[in-house]
Amino acid sequence: MKYMIHGEVPPERGEHLEQHPEAMQELMGAWQAQNPLAMHFSLTRRGFFFLIEADNEDAFFEPLHKSWVLLGTYPTVDPVADFEEFGQMLQRIRG
Repeated sequence: MKYMIHGEVPPERGEHLEQHPEAMQELMGAWQAQNPLAMHFSLTRRGFFFLIEADNEDAFFEPLHKSWVLLGTYPTVDPVADFEEFGQMLQRIRG
């Protein structure tokens, strides 16, 4: 299953991260250890988007928890499928 993880750095945490970039580097390292299929960062907001492939959310609990602790907000996690995978799921449902 693929998961889309989206998070934003709240303004009240942004100043702290600017003064302590090593904290954000550690967080990004935790996400990179998941071997994401994609990592994108917003150029207009303090936001990030990762695409992770895992059996379930337990596989990336550590970086989710680190994100929550560092950012003070929990990233959004959405299971996603590409067009082919979605069609296969519909076929299974139809039986």
